[in-house]
Amino acid sequence: MGKPMKKKITWLFLLLIWIPAYPQAVNPDILESQLKNATTQPERMHLLKELAFELKSNDTEKALTYARESLYLANKLNDEHGIAEAHHTIGLINRYKGEYDDALDHFLKAMEIRKTINDEVGLARSYNNIGQISDLQGNLEDALNYYRKSLELRTRNRDSVGMVYSYISIGEVYEKQEDYETALSSYADALILAKKVSDEKGQTFAHTRMGNLFWKMEMYGNARSHYQDALDISTKLNSKYDISLSNIGLARIFIQEQNFEKALPLLEEGLRLAKETRALDNIRDAYQGLSEISYLKKDFKQAFYYQELYTEMKDSLFNQNKSESISAIQARHELEKKEHEIEELKRNQDISRLRNFAFLGISAGFFLLVVLIVILYRYRIQTHTNLLLSTQKQEIETKNHELEMSNRELEDFAHAVSHDLKQPLRTIGSYTGLIQKRYGHELGEEGKEYIEFIRGGVTRLHSLLSDLLVYSNVGETEAFDQQVKMDDLMRSVLVNLDQQIRDTGAMIFIGQMPGITGNYSALLQLFQNLISNSMKFQAEGNKPNVNVTHRLFKDFNRFEVKDNGIGIPPEYQEKIFKAFHRLHTQEEYPGSGIGLAICQKVVQLHGGEISVCSTPNKGSSFFVDLPLTYTHES
Repeated sequence: MGKPMKKKITWLFLLLIWIPAYPQAVNPDILESQLKNATTQPERMHLLKELAFELKSNDTEKALTYARESLYLANKLNDEHGIAEAHHTIGLINRYKGEYDDALDHFLKAMEIRKTINDEVGLARSYNNIGQISDLQGNLEDALNYYRKSLELRTRNRDSVGMVYSYISIGEVYEKQEDYETALSSYADALILAKKVSDEKGQTFAHTRMGNLFWKMEMYGNARSHYQDALDISTKLNSKYDISLSNIGLARIFIQEQNFEKALPLLEEGLRLAKETRALDNIRDAYQGLSEISYLKKDFKQAFYYQELYTEMKDSLFNQNKSESISAIQARHELEKKEHEIEELKRNQDISRLRNFAFLGISAGFFLLVVLIVILYRYRIQTHTNLLLSTQKQEIETKNHELEMSNRELEDFAHAVSHDLKQPLRTIGSYTGLIQKRYGHELGEEGKEYIEFIRGGVTRLHSLLSDLLVYSNVGETEAFDQQVKMDDLMRSVLVNLDQQIRDTGAMIFIGQMPGITGNYSALLQLFQNLISNSMKFQAEGNKPNVNVTHRLFKDFNRFEVKDNGIGIPPEYQEKIFKAFHRLHTQEEYPGSGIGLAICQKVVQLHGGEISVCSTPNKGSSFFVDLPLTYTHES
């Protein structure tokens, strides 16, 4: 029996014996009625905290007032558990408001108290939320470690509902690392457990995350189903934040289908609720969707208006997250400083014990004194050695962190350049369209021709920037150890190229494919580019015929993409893999000249080689040789 099957059986067994650790959400009206009738301060403190928790996403200001009053009563009662719960709830409210630095401050205070009183259930919640701050900083490995520590405590304490959110948090890290298969598995575990313990809030969260992931994977039918399930449950719970999120997700599906009549009211309702709950991310996404609809409907003025709002909101969030990341780093530094002081105190206590022992040993005789001196000497040597090792480790970690920050800055720069260059292009395109629409009757034939030249240039430059971004992003992920079934990958390629195949009338033959080790997304891009080029570079009137085959050699796999196209002259067969190197004009064969450069980069990152054998007017054969690190016949 395989490991996955054993894991599922164990998982199902645990589900059968565990009892839900959390009660279901309570109607705030009921809690407020109970609050009015509360007769003791402890009862009032608890009800205030529960009310704040229930209102944290729908009415953040009211929730904050209740949570602060709960904290006041907890301090007055000297109730350590109540103080920790109040700090944690205030942190959650600040997180929903987008004030992550304040949220982290309260999460850390709650964590320190929970460690002192040995509250493992609460400590697991603290780890999970501090992990979210690490996620915000871009420290995905740190975030994953915190989430796993949280899951371990929740598993040990049979905190079923808490486990739902740990699985979702872990899935989010894998999704950001583009390990979609592991992310989907983690979200599915969360959904199964949430249904088992009747946690409707957790079900909403899991459905939304799965909807977003399927959207990224371009599996729109699955995405629609999960967004709809999330909307149904969040409507039942009257959770404005989740309703807003689900509406915007469903609207994206309808925009993709160009069903604007259904998309528009969903976006408008999502925007209204996002503003009510001050959900800045949802506001930004709603503006983006409204701009896209206006643009597709050729209402360029309205599109430009929403695009400006989207850009302002995106820049505001970027600056806020940057500031909050700095605050998070400072807060984490303070936490590490406190932990270091505790370790130093323990070490001083150890040294003090050794001195007392040495003092008592003097009265026991000279021999015992000598022994103690030797022990103390060895202890000091070991302490010094440990200190040196710790210093070296810290220096290495500092250098690694600086390198990660540098790489992240370069990545942010690439995205920023793409955004900053594309925005003026959109503006030029929008206003060129407005000029043509409003003043086209006053322009002569020459003026209209100039307008078309401008719009054509904008389109080509926009495409070039997009291809440049793809080229720069190839290889960013480290997930090059996935076991990829090439049969499945080739089927995905044909689905993606379906329209081009129909337009050209191409005949595509895919031979039997193996399984290999590599990065699924990068390999998909590689073969999609090669097959697309084979269909594109054809003589006029010629119907494309493309054959993709595989041969297994002693040390490597060889994939061949053979076509009946126009071919490549011998003197250009090495130059075509360089970026921007084109053999034909834009009018003859459109493109940016980066496609084969992307192919070569993907192959090199897999430790392989790419080459071409071609005869002009008789077709070309592209050979992709990849190392034989893993083989598995599909």
